[in-house]
Amino acid sequence: MIGDSWETDIEGALGFGMDQIMFMNNGKHYIPDTIYSMRQETNSSCLELKHHIHTYFIDEIPCLLAIL
Repeated sequence: MIGDSWETDIEGALGFGMDQIMFMNNGKHYIPDTIYSMRQETNSSCLELKHHIHTYFIDEIPCLLAIL
């Protein structure tokens, strides 16, 4: 799932059991503070929020190529 809404796109995909790509649009889209903190601590563009399910964070559409 690729989306720009944490509640609708990312949480929905997590509930369904699929990987997600959160389009951050250079920090303009909201993510929960707990997720933001986890991301900053690891300085990661990918978090494993559930067992074997990954959440990727991208700022620009061309970054998709590295994931796909």
